[in-house]
Amino acid sequence: MRIIKLKICFITILLILICGELFADDLLDLWNVDSITDASWMDVETLWTADTAVLNPLGVDIINLKVGEIRFSSFGGDSGTLRIQAFFAYSPSLSSMPGFVINHGIIMDGELSMAEIFAAGLGCFALAISAPGHGSSTGGSAYHFENLVRSYPDPRNNHFYQFAYATMRGITYMEDLPMIDNDWLGAIGFSGGADAAIIANAIDSRMTFCVPIIPQTNFECGAADSGWILQVIGETDYTMGDSNTTYLQQYIAPVNYVEYLNGFSLFILGSQDEFEPLNCADNAYGLLDSTNSRLEIVANFDHHCYYTPYGLTVDYDSYDNTATFYSKILGTTNSVLTLLRTGLPVPNIPTLNFEIGRDSIFITSHVPASFWASDDVKLWYSIDSAWTFQSQSMTFEFGPPSLYKTSFPNIPQFNLGNMIFFVEVKSEPFLWLSSRPYVPRDMKFRLRPFPWLFFGLNIDEDIQAKLPETQYLSCDPNPFNSAVTITSLAGAQIEIFDINGRMIAELMNSNHVGEEYKNSENAPIIRQIIWTPEDNLGSGIYFIRASWEKTGMVTKRVIYLK
Repeated sequence: MRIIKLKICFITILLILICGELFADDLLDLWNVDSITDASWMDVETLWTADTAVLNPLGVDIINLKVGEIRFSSFGGDSGTLRIQAFFAYSPSLSSMPGFVINHGIIMDGELSMAEIFAAGLGCFALAISAPGHGSSTGGSAYHFENLVRSYPDPRNNHFYQFAYATMRGITYMEDLPMIDNDWLGAIGFSGGADAAIIANAIDSRMTFCVPIIPQTNFECGAADSGWILQVIGETDYTMGDSNTTYLQQYIAPVNYVEYLNGFSLFILGSQDEFEPLNCADNAYGLLDSTNSRLEIVANFDHHCYYTPYGLTVDYDSYDNTATFYSKILGTTNSVLTLLRTGLPVPNIPTLNFEIGRDSIFITSHVPASFWASDDVKLWYSIDSAWTFQSQSMTFEFGPPSLYKTSFPNIPQFNLGNMIFFVEVKSEPFLWLSSRPYVPRDMKFRLRPFPWLFFGLNIDEDIQAKLPETQYLSCDPNPFNSAVTITSLAGAQIEIFDINGRMIAELMNSNHVGEEYKNSENAPIIRQIIWTPEDNLGSGIYFIRASWEKTGMVTKRVIYLK
C-alpha cells in the first residue's frame, strides 16, 4: 500500500511539472503574433480630424495638436472581427516622436481628452482606444461581468484578452505613421487597461515602453483579501475555483506574463487600491527584471475614494488626490522616457531597511546618486492596515551613496505586524520613485468598498444613503455632429458654454427633464438629456457642466462637428 501511495505521489508531481511546462508554452501560443502585426486587415477608417490647442499639463505653455478619431479592426474571439474606436492626438511640430496606446480603466471609454493630455505632456503620438464593447467599439462590454470572467474553454473570448489584442493592433496602426519613431512604441494603461498593457508588453516585441497604472496583476491574490474579483464573480453564474475562474487566473492574469516583458516597465501603484492590495501588485513587481523596471507608489490613492470623477470620499477617510496622482503619473513617465530616449541611466528605486532597537524602530534608505542630497525624501506609512497613509520626512545622514534615516518610537501603536511603509523620493522637476513596500506577511488589508455605483449595479444601502448626489457626468458620442446624449445622476443642473466661457444653453434641472432609469433596484437614479445645438452654433469646442447643490460640479469638453 505504501508503494502504491508513493507511485501516486510521484505521478502527481510528474504531471504537475509536465503541465507547468505545457502551460508556459500554451500561454504564449494563445497569441497569433503574425495576425496581430499584420497591417493588411487593419481597415483603418478616419472619421474626422481637427486642430486644437491645450495647456501643457507639465508647464504653462500652450501646445498645438492635431486630433482625430479612427476605427480599426481587431480580434473578438468567437465574435469574429471587432471594430475598435480610437482618438489620436499629436503635435504637428514634432517629428520622430514616440507612439503610445492609451488604455482606459474597466468601466470607462476611450476619450479624446486623454489622448490630448498624454500627447501634450509626453510629446508623443497618443492613441486613446476604447476597449471592446465600450465607447463606439464593438464587442462584449466589461459592464457585463461574464465577459470579464469567461475564459473556458477558450481564453480568447475573455474581455481582457481582447483588450490586450486591441492594444497591440493599435501599435500596428501607429507603426506605419511617418511621424512616429518605431523604436519607441508602447502602451500606458489604467486599471483593466493596465492589465492589457502588461500582457501586450509580454507578447509584442515591438514594445519598448510600458506604464501600467493601478493594475490588477494577480486575481487570486486580490481574492484573498475579498477584493474586486470576488465581487465580480458574485454577480455572475461562475464561482471561484471553477473552470472559468481557473483559466482566468492561469491564462489572463498579468502576473503570469511579467517574466516575458519586452519593454521598460514603469509600474505606478495606489497605496490603498481596493481592486488589488499593495502586497499583490508588489509581488508581481518583484518578478520583473530590476534593470528594466521602476516603481512609483502614489500614497493615498485607489480606484475611487481619492479620485474626483467618482466623488466617493464621504465617510471613508479620503479626499480628492487627483491632481497629485496625475502630476506624478505624467511627471515620472515624462522623466523616465526622456532619460531612456537620450541614453541616460534611469535612477534605481530607493532601498528600504529597518532595525528594531530597545526604544525606537529605525528606518533607513539608500537613495540613488541621481537624488543626492535631495530634501524631498519621505517615508509613507500606515498603522491601520492600509486604510490611511501619512508621511514623515527622512533626514540626510551622509553620501554619496546617500543614506536617509527616520525612526518611530518602539511602542504598540507602531507595531510592525500591522504597519505598511515605503520610501518615496523626488528629483526636480518631475521624477518620483518609490522603494518596494514593507508589508507584513499574512496581514489582512482594510479595503474600501467596491465601486458598484459606477458599474450601475447594486450598492449597499448604507453607501447609497451617503451618496444621494454623487457627481457623475458623461457625454456620448464625443465628438458629435447632430446631437449629444448627456448622462448624469439625479439632481444635476446642466449648463453649456462655448470656448469663450459664454453660456449658450441652460437645460432645466435634470430631475424634471430627460429619460430616467435604474439598472437595478438599489442603483442610483440616472437621467439622460439629449442636446441638439441651435442652427446658429458653429463647429467647435463646447463645455457641458453638471452641478449639484451639495456636491459641486463636473465639466466635460465636447467637440461639435457640424
